[in-house]
Amino acid sequence: MPENYVAMFPTPGEAECRAKVERAGPRVSALAEQIRTGAVLEEVPVTLKDRLQSGPVNPLFYALYVRDKGFTVSEECVSCEKCTRRCPLNNIEYADGRPVWKGNCTHCMAYIAGCPTEAIEYKSNSRGRHRHYIGTDE
Repeated sequence: MPENYVAMFPTPGEAECRAKVERAGPRVSALAEQIRTGAVLEEVPVTLKDRLQSGPVNPLFYALYVRDKGFTVSEECVSCEKCTRRCPLNNIEYADGRPVWKGNCTHCMAYIAGCPTEAIEYKSNSRGRHRHYIGTDE
C-alpha cells in the first residue's frame, strides 16, 4: 500500500500510489473473501527484524516521537470537519471553525492525508509531500 507517513518519510507521487492500490486490489479482495467465509488466514512468519521493530523500536518511537503538538492548520482550512470524523481516537475537536488536537494521537495520518484542501501539516515535514487517501467520505 502507499506509504502515507508524511510526518517522517518521503511519500510516493499520485501515479505510484494509484498503481500500488490497484496491484493490491486482488489480494485485498481474496483476504476479504477469506474473512467473509470464516476461513483460517495464512500465518506469516515473524522475522527478527519484525520482532525488533515491534519490540524495542516501536515503544521508543511512540515515547519519543508520536505527539500531536506538531500538527498545524493553515488558512486553507474550509472547516469541513472531515478531520474530526477521520481521527480513530477522537483526538480532534473544532473550536472557532478550526481543528484543535487534544493530546491523544497515534500518528495514523488519516486526517492529514484526507484533508481536501491540504490545510493540515505536521511541522515542516509534510510540506510539499503527496498525501494519498483511499478512504471514502462520509
